[in-house]
Amino acid sequence: PKTEHPDNAGKLIDEGLNVARLNFSHGDHAEHFRQMVGVREALK
Repeated sequence: PKTEHPDNAGKLIDEGLNVARLNFSHGDHAEHFRQMVGVREALK
């Protein structure tokens, strides 16, 4: 998803995002890890 990249996730955080939900019903472990890393990087 577009929010996987820290820049895009950062924009959402700047706009007031306070919860990030990951849908583990779709994708694989590597994809979920990239999404978590993207959000964590955006928080820095």
